[in-house]
Amino acid sequence: MLDHVFTDAIGALRDAFSNAYLERQAFEEHFQSDILLGDLVWETTYGLPGEGLPPRVVAHITLNWPSWSQATYRQWYIEEEIDQQPAIEIEVVFRIQRLAEQPMPSIVDIIATPHSPSIGAEQLERDNITIEISHPTHGERNADFALEITYEGQYELAEETLIDGASKVLDEHFGVLGAWVASTLVKLGDLKAVAFGNCVHFNAATRVLRELHFHPVWFHRNHHFVGDFCSQCLGKHRHVAEAPEVQL
Repeated sequence: MLDHVFTDAIGALRDAFSNAYLERQAFEEHFQSDILLGDLVWETTYGLPGEGLPPRVVAHITLNWPSWSQATYRQWYIEEEIDQQPAIEIEVVFRIQRLAEQPMPSIVDIIATPHSPSIGAEQLERDNITIEISHPTHGERNADFALEITYEGQYELAEETLIDGASKVLDEHFGVLGAWVASTLVKLGDLKAVAFGNCVHFNAATRVLRELHFHPVWFHRNHHFVGDFCSQCLGKHRHVAEAPEVQL
């Protein structure tokens, strides 16, 4: 196992998402090295559990370990003295996809606050909101729409973390990040003004679900189950061959 403060941060963030009951998307995690700049980049994607593939709402998280942070960390490791704290650059992109209609950016104004909660001494700042339109090549289906909200910032590593990667500082700080990501995904999934395409929405017994998961992120949520029956949808000219079932 590689003993490095950057991998310690990755492990702490994974634990935070796991504790928030988020679901990692298969084949969406990458660890890369920029040969020209010397940066290390870790990318991953998480969504709400039980959303299917592709999920309606996801969060793309990128941690970047720049070369100047590595140089500072190496100096501290050798000399035990540094002039500047090494930092991890963080980008979080919340994405709502599979939309049937083009959304207005203003629908997420209440949810997409200008800043994230404090992660240590820093906060992530909202950068922009992007609307994506995807047109099918052969016209077999209507256009798909997506909305993305981007947050950027950096997290300075405390000297306590540099000394002992097993300290609880990373867990506490990234625990805040994990809870915020989970809470934002839940709120985006509960937007009433968004019409999702190629899916069927129906309500289930939220009381039973809340009895099963006493986690603060989920406790006040209005649950919506989504069934995606191989792109079949209830509409004027199409129908689902079999009635959907919910098992609790």
